[in-house]
Amino acid sequence: MTIGLLPWYFLSELKFLSDMGLLLVIVMFINMVLALILLPLLVYLIRPRFLDSDMTGLSESVEKRPQIAVPA
Repeated sequence: MTIGLLPWYFLSELKFLSDMGLLLVIVMFINMVLALILLPLLVYLIRPRFLDSDMTGLSESVEKRPQIAVPA
């Protein structure tokens, strides 16, 4: 996406639009790098409990629900 916005910086004749195009490219690039590096690193370091939990308990609790009789 940033490559598609980069020509905005070089081809815009208005200084404000050129600067805003460059700023948008920089912000999107920084967000991409942080999403690809920082977020997985934080998950690795923090190790949330839901990643370690066993998901078999969910299916067992669904199977053991009491059946409700529906009057005809």
